[in-house]
Amino acid sequence: MTFIGTATAIISIDGVNFITDPVFDNVGTTYDLGILTLESLKAPALGLHEIPAIDAVLLSHEDHPDNLDTAGRTLLDGRLVVTTPDGANNLKPRPERSSTSQALHACIFQAARQLGLLFIPNHLV
Repeated sequence: MTFIGTATAIISIDGVNFITDPVFDNVGTTYDLGILTLESLKAPALGLHEIPAIDAVLLSHEDHPDNLDTAGRTLLDGRLVVTTPDGANNLKPRPERSSTSQALHACIFQAARQLGLLFIPNHLV
C-alpha cells in the first residue's frame, strides 16, 4: 500500500491497482462549501503523473473535496468506480469504461474480497 495523503492510498493486489478517495489538487486550493471554506494545506506525497496506472477507484463519497477534488475527478473517467448508490448517481454522466473487460471486473472484485472490503449502501438519518 502507498499512502498519498488525506484518505488517498494506492492498494495493489495481483497486478490490480486501486486508489481510494483521490485527492491531488495543489496546495492553496480553496473549496467554498457555503458555510465554510476549506483550503488544501499539504501537497500529496505523489502527483497524478507519478502514480501507476489505476484500474479501479474506491470512493467513500463524492460530495466533499477532501475525499474527491478536482484533480482526483480526472481518475474516474474510464475506470471502474466503486461508491455508494447516491454517489454513482451524482457522478453521472461519465465516459464509459471502454476497455474494462469482464475478466478485469472479476479480478478487481476478487482483490476487494481478499482485502476484506465490504460495500454497504448507507444514508444519513
